[in-house]
Amino acid sequence: MRPGDSETLDFVRSAYANPVQVADSWRTAGGKVIGILGHDAPRELVVALEMLPIRIAPLRLTRTGEPPPAAAPKSLTDELSPDTGLVLAAMLEGRLDWMDGLVICRDSETHSKLFAVLRELARIGAMRDSPPIVFYDRILSESNAAARYNRLRINELANTLSSWAGRELTRDGIAEAVSEANSTVNALRELAAARRAVPSLRGSDMLSISGAALTLPGHIMTEVLAYLATGYDGHQAPSTPGTRVFITGSPQDDPWTYQALESAGFDIVGEDHDWGEGGWSLITETPDPMDGILDGHRTTQPRAARTGVKERCYNTARMAAEARADLVIQIFFYHDQASGWEFPFLRQLLASTEIHLVQARVQYGHPDPTPLLQAVGVISSQETAIEGKPHG
Repeated sequence: MRPGDSETLDFVRSAYANPVQVADSWRTAGGKVIGILGHDAPRELVVALEMLPIRIAPLRLTRTGEPPPAAAPKSLTDELSPDTGLVLAAMLEGRLDWMDGLVICRDSETHSKLFAVLRELARIGAMRDSPPIVFYDRILSESNAAARYNRLRINELANTLSSWAGRELTRDGIAEAVSEANSTVNALRELAAARRAVPSLRGSDMLSISGAALTLPGHIMTEVLAYLATGYDGHQAPSTPGTRVFITGSPQDDPWTYQALESAGFDIVGEDHDWGEGGWSLITETPDPMDGILDGHRTTQPRAARTGVKERCYNTARMAAEARADLVIQIFFYHDQASGWEFPFLRQLLASTEIHLVQARVQYGHPDPTPLLQAVGVISSQETAIEGKPHG
């Protein structure tokens, strides 16, 4: 991509929507691609080994035009969420041949269960066409015992990644990858702050840009963000600004929820889930860069089922206020009950503000806008008592 290319935003949308195409291009040039399931993996180690880390979205696991994988047997998916069930189905059909390895992070318990299923299938020889897999575990605790445990786990991951890359990790290489990652985070934050001042870049496009940062090589993403920061010609402020919306709840790894709200006239100005702003965490650049990575994992944005409800809600309320949101929409999937637990306390926190709160439950992988539009319908009808009204 060239600086000044008028199709920059289309390029970013394409990379986000078609990660397999990005992977194919990288591998055609002789590189290796490492898929990452979850947010918590230290991507910097993959980059330091000159491989491309791509965070996988279960709805975008196959090449454009290919039919989706058939459902995995129910006997294997009873304990899995719908999204991890899609990953298992793709693995069973050999659809992940576009990656050279897969890192599964323990940022949700369903990921742990998926790894257990895959390990057993590999043991009995049922995963012959799948890429090698490694499970990255860590403990969210400030104790010394947890610190020792996490150091062991990240060292094991580093050794596995090195064996996949066919080269050794170096301290300088990790430090350079950390610096590049921090530059990307700072650029994303600056772009988000600029578009919040005047909502001229759609929230769905910001989600695509954030997702592209988890897909594209770092040097290309740096070029993309530098160009967007100068003012993309396609940025046009709406003639009539809509209600400013902040999204919380389940991680939204597909833009359909954002697009449905934008079609109804809402401006999405921020989110706290880890496919968007909730995943933009800086890493302290320490003499031993591995220390900074581990510290960064302890101070990442709080997420449902991994940190306390109050901590999550205080963070959501703070981010919504900073985004000058008029409305917080808690969107959560039917299988993600932990996100729904936050609603009562978040309602209490927002009760003293002018920020309204509604809730919408949607089914993962089934883009039905009805629950969302029903939830925000109370805004359009100008009802007065909408705070805390659960919808959907």
